[in-house]
Amino acid sequence: MGMRTRYSDRLLTAGDAPFVVALHAAPHARGYVHAPSEERIRSTVDDPERERRIVLDHDGTPVGFWSLAVHDTWLVELTRISGVRAVAEATALPCAA
Repeated sequence: MGMRTRYSDRLLTAGDAPFVVALHAAPHARGYVHAPSEERIRSTVDDPERERRIVLDHDGTPVGFWSLAVHDTWLVELTRISGVRAVAEATALPCAA
C-alpha cells in the first residue's frame, strides 16, 4: 500500500489573487512579508521570470503559496514561501474555485 501524499501544488491563476493576499496578511505572516495587491498578482500571472504555485492539502484545499524568480536561464531563486497554520484557517481564506 502506497503512502498518501499530504501536499501537492499547482500553478497560480488570476483567481488565486484573494487567497494570496489574505495569506500574506495572515497574523503569522504579515510581520515578515509585504502583501501584494490583488491587481499586482493578476497582472503578473503570466510573467515568464516567475514561477508561482498554490500549495494544496490532500483534499485539494489551498494552504500555501511559493514563488521562484528565474534569473537568466540557469539560476532560480526561492523568493517566497508562506502557509496557513491549520486547514481550518485555510478554509476561512478566499480562494479560487
